[in-house]
Amino acid sequence: MMRALQSAKRWLPVVAALIAFSCGTRNENNDPAGETIHANGGDTVITGRPVMVVSGCFQRASNGDTARLELQVRDSSVTGTFVVRNREKDRNDGTLSGVLRDSTLVGVYTFRSEGFLSEREVRFRFSGNAWHEGTGLQAERGNRIVFSDPSAIRLTDLPPYTAVPCN
Repeated sequence: MMRALQSAKRWLPVVAALIAFSCGTRNENNDPAGETIHANGGDTVITGRPVMVVSGCFQRASNGDTARLELQVRDSSVTGTFVVRNREKDRNDGTLSGVLRDSTLVGVYTFRSEGFLSEREVRFRFSGNAWHEGTGLQAERGNRIVFSDPSAIRLTDLPPYTAVPCN
């Protein structure tokens, strides 16, 4: 019994050092946010970060206007629907497709409004369990409205799209 205690005392500092070292490892990606985006239970989009689930339904309401995103994220591919109901304008609704880069959705919104089919480039940033819409100067290229200077896109001052139950 005494020999076992002496052996345990000898290995205790080694075991303690290993535990301390493993707890003190840092994120080698130098990623200050430290987040992992999961499309659903088994699809990891970004690794090395805490889990965030980004598929589902998200809605924003502001000054009588509402907008709703229903997103399906698989790996880095994003598809879904986007419905915009502005209080004093026609409703437009359509499909959204794009890719998820880090926590930014870069996509194209294809919609019908006032009888015409249109396409518009969109950007959304996922932060704080909500989607924040990007805005910036836009121009028409071909049949699509695109951001004139993608480096100048900023987040809107409007409330973010927060999670709501899907109907």
